[in-house]
Amino acid sequence: SDVCSSDLCAPCRKELPAIAAWAKANPNVRVVGVDYEDDVADARAFADELGATWPMVVDADGRIGEAYGIPGLPATFLIDAEGRIVDRILGEVTEATLDERAKALTA
Repeated sequence: SDVCSSDLCAPCRKELPAIAAWAKANPNVRVVGVDYEDDVADARAFADELGATWPMVVDADGRIGEAYGIPGLPATFLIDAEGRIVDRILGEVTEATLDERAKALTA
């Protein structure tokens, strides 16, 4: 299915530029994207169109989403240096939300 390239993921399209701006402003943080249930070519086109400059993984069969227990899209996870999920944001994120959540983790 072509989930993220369709209108089904309009919030993903809306939030990607905010994530790109936040990533640029926070070069000490690693951003990795997971394109859910899309094919590789569509995923790359989606990321390029919206300014994603970080590594992207394509979860064509939904296994990554299932492993992380994603109830819907978009979903954002903050993972610490030890690889532990320390926060989860369901729904569209903004730069302000990312700033707030990331600062709370380092406080």
